[in-house]
Amino acid sequence: VLGVVVLTDYNNKTYTINDVSFDTNPQSTFETKNGKTSFVEYYQQRYNIRIRDAQQPMLLSRAKKRDLRAGGCELMALVPELCRVTGLTDQMRSDFRMMKAMSDHTRLNPDRRIERLNTFNNRLQ
Repeated sequence: VLGVVVLTDYNNKTYTINDVSFDTNPQSTFETKNGKTSFVEYYQQRYNIRIRDAQQPMLLSRAKKRDLRAGGCELMALVPELCRVTGLTDQMRSDFRMMKAMSDHTRLNPDRRIERLNTFNNRLQ
């Protein structure tokens, strides 16, 4: 999980996972402008999202320089069930066979790309 880039469902931002905190979970509290609140309460009030697993460990991501300048926290705690893995890990990038298979599917000539898009469109109808 470490080093993986995730996309959050609620704000469409990407974060690099730097650590997993087994000491905190969605029931843990943190300080806001309005006082202490738990992650469960925060996501319910702010985004109308119900967290299903209140015992899952939190993912930690170091804030980007831009977020630090804007007054954000140095470490961001992320709820795993609200994150989607995106991008490739270093291990995936170093696997020649996997990269070759991926390029076979992503680097298409225009005729093949149109054919694939038409097939996909037909499946949607």
